[in-house]
Amino acid sequence: MKIASAAIGALLIAGAAHAGEVIDVAVRDGVTESVLLVNPGVSQPKAIVISFVGGKGAINLARRVRNGGIHFGRAANFLVRVRSDVASSDIVDAIVDAPSDLLPGGMTDDFRAGATHAADIGKVIDELQKRYAGAPVYLLGTSRGTISVANLSVRLGPRVKGAILTSTVTRADRVGPALSRFNFSDIKVPVLFVHHHDDGCFSSPYEGARKAAGDSPFVTVHGGSPPESDPCQPLAAHGFFGREPPVVEVIHNFILGREYAREIARVRPVERRPSSTALSSTPLLRSLPGQSSRPADYGSSPYAKIDSRIDGCRSTAWTQVVGDSRT
Repeated sequence: MKIASAAIGALLIAGAAHAGEVIDVAVRDGVTESVLLVNPGVSQPKAIVISFVGGKGAINLARRVRNGGIHFGRAANFLVRVRSDVASSDIVDAIVDAPSDLLPGGMTDDFRAGATHAADIGKVIDELQKRYAGAPVYLLGTSRGTISVANLSVRLGPRVKGAILTSTVTRADRVGPALSRFNFSDIKVPVLFVHHHDDGCFSSPYEGARKAAGDSPFVTVHGGSPPESDPCQPLAAHGFFGREPPVVEVIHNFILGREYAREIARVRPVERRPSSTALSSTPLLRSLPGQSSRPADYGSSPYAKIDSRIDGCRSTAWTQVVGDSRT
């Protein structure tokens, strides 16, 4: 597989929690697909995750490179925001852009559902499997990215080990049909649905995702931070705002074949304690390593982790510690 534009293919992104690289894969005559590889230096990953952002899928990676590097604001798409957490010592995350012939505008719903998109991503898979021989491929999408993942799971069939759909768009809107006409029973690979119970986006109602999932595993997310964007934008329940760590943990565990929570529960903030000693005595509550730190990019307050069991599975819930004297 030809890698077009050596300048892009060789770009290493500094300053991220995991090193990144942008490659440009030739998919059709004169058309390329830019891919942001997060944690590309893993020699033998247990899985490759190909991630599809929402909206029209236009990240404009090549333009960002020409303008001096890959930088995203805190209001970026959920999958862009958590890219350094999805990637790990076991997983390479490959975030795909819209193909070059559809930039800067991006992909329509019909294109995401079509054969050309599947052929393009098939060539991306070819390149990734050359780099990471033997690693299974999982597809991960959020919001309108689930249109890509659902259809690719059917069209690419045996080339895909599994699929994760988050904030699935099941209702047609003024942008397009979304997945309102899609037959989810056509997906034959293992598929996981993750959806926030309070998702207020018109296109992705909670009950629509529940119905689409059928008998497939379904994880319900509760709680999070107060929204800082419109209901269909990333900094709201639709983008799992304030619930990123437990959602990523579920994704990891599904991909790596581990137990995962079927519900990420709403957890009330811990009341102010007179000392850290009182806080540490709270049942089932333990601080993250480093005591006062929490995952990068999620804000300045410490996080605490609560374990329980739900439906026989180990459940890990994360809650923001409010008023902790260690802040």
